[in-house]
Amino acid sequence: MGFKRLAPIYRILAFGLVIAVIGCSTSDPLRPEGRIIPISASESRFDFPVSTLASAGRFNLYASDNGEYLEETAQWTGRTFKDGEAGLLLSEAKAGPPLADPTDPAASFDLWPMLRGKTPAFGDVRQTQNALGKADWQRAAIGTAACVLFVQRWAGNASITNGSRYATLSGYYCNPPGETLSAEAAEQVIKALDLRAGPKRQ
Repeated sequence: MGFKRLAPIYRILAFGLVIAVIGCSTSDPLRPEGRIIPISASESRFDFPVSTLASAGRFNLYASDNGEYLEETAQWTGRTFKDGEAGLLLSEAKAGPPLADPTDPAASFDLWPMLRGKTPAFGDVRQTQNALGKADWQRAAIGTAACVLFVQRWAGNASITNGSRYATLSGYYCNPPGETLSAEAAEQVIKALDLRAGPKRQ
């Protein structure tokens, strides 16, 4: 099935993946005041066992001062040409839409510094069931990389949203450069997505 060229639909608020500093306050005028802190893999809620992600992930947590918003991010970057790379963003809100709430996989493209500025060629949107429910995903050719982008959204499911009313999980995975990513392989990546239980939000 051929790929369709699409420009990113809109620029969504991007989490500070590469500029986070321990205990730093946010300065984004579109984001409520809060703090961004690095966390360890064991503190992260993400469970994403994909064998080509050879490097240790970098994990960050943002919490707004007003207690309304919580975001967690993870980023895996390739250390060698044999490594894949990936990014995950879990955005939660107590009373309304999360800060990052892409409606489809293509809309999440511009969230990621590693992808931003590149020209993707997207395939058709597909849907797969994983441990968290139904996930929408699209394969994309991005330069020499073959990738899959995905989005899952929930409302009112406290077992997933960790006490928040709404939550959106979005992200991407790219194969090592030059390697193809079949629809079957992309679907296996989506099926690998899961979340561990986190501390109950007040």
